[in-house]
Amino acid sequence: MTRGIDWGLLKPRDGWRAFAGEVGVVVIGVLLALGAQQLVDRWQMNREMAGFRETIDHEIGLNLSVYSAREQGHACALRNFDALDRWLASARSGAAVPGVVIATPNNFSFYRSAWDNRDATVFANLPKAVRLKYAEFYDELENNALIRRSESEYRAILRRYAEPGPLSLTERREFSGAMQMLRAQEDILNDNAAFSKAIADSIGVKPRLADGVTADQIAEAVRCKPQQFVPIAGT
Repeated sequence: MTRGIDWGLLKPRDGWRAFAGEVGVVVIGVLLALGAQQLVDRWQMNREMAGFRETIDHEIGLNLSVYSAREQGHACALRNFDALDRWLASARSGAAVPGVVIATPNNFSFYRSAWDNRDATVFANLPKAVRLKYAEFYDELENNALIRRSESEYRAILRRYAEPGPLSLTERREFSGAMQMLRAQEDILNDNAAFSKAIADSIGVKPRLADGVTADQIAEAVRCKPQQFVPIAGT
């Protein structure tokens, strides 16, 4: 025969009321400890988010200066494309034309190490609007980097025409196609620079120069260099 539980044996020494009070004190202590830990965790996360934003804003500011340098050379690049248009037009007669000297613009490198090494947890705790703007800015940065790499490929095509001489129809078409792509990419990059600056401005980030770099140095690096040609022998 099964015996029932003798609840009398389970009675606390000082009674149930005292026991409930002791349990309540323990529960309150645990809740206070948990609350305090949450406050510490939140304080720590706020510090990490502030540090992250300071670092990313600094990096974005450097990239804005890269965009500004490219924008400064935009008008010069268009004038050089016009000079190449005239050169190509002169080749349609079949007569020998000077060789072309295709210079590479002073493209300063983009900065993105802070973004690429971001902490996912810290990033996820940022306000949604800020996260979206950061992601939007770096998406544009990646797109523009791809365009700049594509530019190098088209410039490599134009460099085949460094030697003076007549051009065939096939060569003129190749040169014209590559130059049109370069002109389009130049316009796209210039427009994208303004768009990226607008994104940064929406979160209060302004251009800044890298340590040790002056505005005068940037201006000299992007100083307009007119399109040059290799003269035809004997001229």
